[in-house]
Amino acid sequence: MDLCRREGTGARPGGPARQVPKLEGALHRLATPERFAFPFAEPYPGQMALMRAIYATAEAGDVGLFESPTGTGKSLSLICGAATWLFDRLEMADQLAEQDPSNERSDLRALAGGSPGPVGDTPSWLSGQLRRRQAERMREQCAQRRRTRHQVARRVADSCRALSREGSRTCPPADRRPVDPASATEADPFLIEDPTEGEPPGSTAPASLRAERLLFPSGGPGGLFSDSETESDGEDDGGDSRSGLGHAGDPQIIYASRTHSQISQFVGEIARTSFASALRVVTLASRKSLCINPEVNVPGRAAAQVNDHCADLLGGKGKCSFHGDATRTQQVGDLLQASRSCAGTARSLGQRLGACPYFGARAAAASAHIVCVPYSVLLSAPTRRAAGLRLRGRLVLIDEAHNVCDAVAAAHSVTLSLGTLGTCLGQVSQYLARYMTRLGPVSVVRVRELHHVARILIRHLQGSASGPASPGAAAQSEAILTSHDLLRVTGLDALNIPRLLDFLRQSRLPQKLQGFVEATDGPEVAITDRGPPKQRSAAATFQVVSFLECLLHADASGRIVLSRAPADDSRTSYRYILLDVEAKFMELVAEARSVILVGGTLRPTDLLRQQLLRSHPADRIRELACPHVVGPEALLARSLGSIAPGSPLRLVADSWAADRAPTTLADVGQVVAAVARAAPDGLVVFFPSFAALFATTDAWRASAGIFHQLHAIKEIFIEPRDSAQLDGTLKAYAASVARHGSGAATPVGTRNGAMLLCVMGGKLSEGINFADHLGRAVIVLGLPYPNKHSVELREKMAFLDSLKRGRLSELFYEDLCMRSVAQSIGRVLRHQNDYAAIVLVDVRYNSPRVLSRIPQWVVELGQLRHLGGGASSAETPSGPEPLRALTAAITEFFDRREHTAKRDLGRPNDQGQPKRLRHD
Repeated sequence: MDLCRREGTGARPGGPARQVPKLEGALHRLATPERFAFPFAEPYPGQMALMRAIYATAEAGDVGLFESPTGTGKSLSLICGAATWLFDRLEMADQLAEQDPSNERSDLRALAGGSPGPVGDTPSWLSGQLRRRQAERMREQCAQRRRTRHQVARRVADSCRALSREGSRTCPPADRRPVDPASATEADPFLIEDPTEGEPPGSTAPASLRAERLLFPSGGPGGLFSDSETESDGEDDGGDSRSGLGHAGDPQIIYASRTHSQISQFVGEIARTSFASALRVVTLASRKSLCINPEVNVPGRAAAQVNDHCADLLGGKGKCSFHGDATRTQQVGDLLQASRSCAGTARSLGQRLGACPYFGARAAAASAHIVCVPYSVLLSAPTRRAAGLRLRGRLVLIDEAHNVCDAVAAAHSVTLSLGTLGTCLGQVSQYLARYMTRLGPVSVVRVRELHHVARILIRHLQGSASGPASPGAAAQSEAILTSHDLLRVTGLDALNIPRLLDFLRQSRLPQKLQGFVEATDGPEVAITDRGPPKQRSAAATFQVVSFLECLLHADASGRIVLSRAPADDSRTSYRYILLDVEAKFMELVAEARSVILVGGTLRPTDLLRQQLLRSHPADRIRELACPHVVGPEALLARSLGSIAPGSPLRLVADSWAADRAPTTLADVGQVVAAVARAAPDGLVVFFPSFAALFATTDAWRASAGIFHQLHAIKEIFIEPRDSAQLDGTLKAYAASVARHGSGAATPVGTRNGAMLLCVMGGKLSEGINFADHLGRAVIVLGLPYPNKHSVELREKMAFLDSLKRGRLSELFYEDLCMRSVAQSIGRVLRHQNDYAAIVLVDVRYNSPRVLSRIPQWVVELGQLRHLGGGASSAETPSGPEPLRALTAAITEFFDRREHTAKRDLGRPNDQGQPKRLRHD
C-alpha cells in the first residue's frame, strides 16, 4: 500500500468544479451544494438526496434519520456527503483566516456579532469595538488551526517518507525505562493504598490514565487522553458546538457501525472516491486487537485481562517496551491515518516500527478527518472516555441504525451470576488474608464492604434459587425487581455504594485483584456443589462493580431480572436490563455537533423517535427515505397464504413441530421445491428460528423423501449454529452455485444451483450480501414474532406503555418481528443490475398491519401480490391454484430476465461492484 498520499489541509479534492463555499442566511450556514464529488458520472436520485441531506443536517447541527435500502450505494453517499461538508468547512475557515476583521461586511464580522449598530444600552462605537476584537480572535483561531493542519500534513508526509527510506527494516522496541530497584523488590504490585491527596476527592482518573499523561504531557494532540472529570469541555470561547465557523475546533467525522468487518468495508469504500488521497482516516480497536507485546497479549487471554495487564505496565509495575517512545508512537499514528489501516495492518506496522499501534491509533484520532469505531465504543460514555473519543463539535454517522436501540441497551446491561459472585468472594477473601495487616484503615473498611456486598448477594440468590423440590425444579424461572427493591430486601441500602465505587476506581482494586489471582492461582471458594464446574474468572470483580453501578440508576430506567435455576449456579443470576435507552443516547446527541442515523430499514420512524429522541425538539430532527436503485423489472414479490384452497399456511410456533403439524411441514417443503425448480442459481430460505429450521429438516428427512427431492433440485446447505463454521458454509454454497448454476460454463449434473437454509436474526440475515447468482430468490417462512411471555419483553412493553404516547408497545412488538423480515429480504438486490424474486410464505402477510411494515420498495417495485386467500382462515382464494400461480409468475419473471442475465454475465455492475459474495 502506498502510504504517501496527497494531504488535504482544507482544499477540496478532485471532483466536479464548484464555487467556493459561501455562508447564507441569518444563521450564516454553508449553502448545500447542488453537485458532489461522486465516484461515478451521475449519482442516482436517491444517492444525491442522501448526500444533500447529510450535508444540510451536519451544517445545521440537527439529528437525521435517513433510510437508504441496502444495495443502493449508501456507504459512498455517506462518504461523499460528509467529506464534502468537512472540506467545505475547512475551506471556509481558511477564508476567514484571510479576511479583514475591520470590514463590517465580511463573513468574519457577521460571525463575530451580527450587523453594526448599538446593542441594548451599549453605544454603537463600543459594540463595534467588541465585534472587531471578537473577529480578530476568531481570525487568529482559524489561522492557528490552519497552521496546525499544515504541520500535521507535513508530519504525516515525513513519516511516510521515513518509512519508505527504512524499507522493510524492523525497528527494535524502545528500551525499557529504568525501574527503581528498591521499589522493584519491596513494593508489592497488588497492594492498594488509602486515597491520597495526589488526586482530588471523587477523581476517577486511573493510574493508567495518569501514566498516559506522562507520555503525552499536553493531553495528547487535541487533549485526546483527557477525561470528563479533569478537563473542561469548553473550547476557545466556550460556544455551542453547533454554532458558527471557528467555535468548536476543526470538524471531524465519527463513523460507527456494528462490527469491525462493516467498518473495514466502509473504509475500503473511501478508496473509490476522489477524497481518498486527502482524507486521514483511523480506526479505533481494542487493546486485544492491537497490542503487540507478547507478554501482555498472550494467546487465549481475555480482552479484559489484556486491558488490565497493559494498565498495570503503564501504572509503573514494569514498563512496556513498545510504549516508551512518544515519537515512534506518533509516527505509527501518522502512518495509520495515512494508510487507512485495519487492525491487522496496524499490528504489522507497529511491529515494524517497534511502537504500540493501540496508542498510535489513539494519538492519530485527534488529527484524523474520520475516526471509525464500533458501536461498543461510541454508545457508552465510560467506554468513549476510556478510548479517548471526544464528540464535541463532531459529526457522528451511525450506520445500520436499526440496531441502535438494542446496542444502547446492551452497552448498559450487566449479568451477574451466582458463580461469578462466588469467584469474587473467594478472591476478596484471599486478598484480605494476604494483605489485611498491610492495608490502611480506609482500605480495610472498603475491601470488607466489597466482601460484604458479594456475600449478601450470594445469600439472596441462594435463597431465591432454593426451595422444595418439585418436578419442575430444574427449570429456570424469572422474577423482576427494581434497583430499590433489591437494595431494600438485601439491606444494601444502608451501604454507601457511591463511596465504595469511588474507592474501587481510585484504588484500582479490581485490576489488582485480577493480577493477584493470576499470580497466586489459589483455589476458589465453592458456593455450592450444584451445576457444572466453574471456570476461573479473573474479571469477576469487574462484573460486580458494573452491577453495583447499575443499581444507582433510577428505578424507571431499568429492571433487574432475577433468574432462578436450582440445578445450575451459572444460570442463577441477576441481570440488569436498561429500559429507557433515550437518556443514554441523548448524552451523545447533546455532546456532538450533529448525529445522523442511517439504515436500510428505519421506517416507520415513530418508534425510533420515541425510544431515542422523544425529548429532542421535533424541528431539529430531519427524515429522508431514499428510493431503491433498481427498477420494477428487477424484482418480483409475492406472498403465499396457501398451496391449495382450504389449507391456509399460518406458520406459528406449533407449526414447526412434526408431531403436531406434519402436513404443514410437508406443505412448506412443496413451496420450497416449487420455487427451487422455477428460480435459477442461488435460493436463500429463511426460517423464524433455529428450532424451526432443524425441526423442519428433520421432518423432511424422515418422511416422503422431501429432503432428497429438494437436494436433487439444488444442493442444500444449512446455516451452522457455530459461527466458526460459517465462512466454510458460505464458501461451499458459493462454489456450488458456480458449479451448478446458469453461470457455469459446463453445469455439473442436473441441479440448477444451490439453496441455503438459514435463520432470520441469525448471522446470515445481516451483513452478508447474496448478490447476482448467489441470491436469485429468497423465501421468508412465517413471521418471527418473539415470545410475548418473556419477562424482559413484558417489562420493555410495560415501560413503553408508561410513556403514554400511543400504541408504542404494540409497535415495538411488531418491529421486533418485521425488522428481521426486512433484513432478510434485503440480502438480495445489491446493485442496479441485480434482480431477484421474493416470496413471503404465511397467510398473515396479507393483513394490513403486516403489509404496512414491509419495506416500501418491495411493495412498489415488486408489485407485491398475495396468493392464496386473506389473513382470515375463512377467506378462500380465487383464480388458479395458489402454488401453481406462484410458480408461473416466477418462471415468467426469470424468462424475461434471461437475456439480460446472459448479457451482463461476467461484467461488473455500474457501481463497480464485483459479482461475488461479500460482507456489508
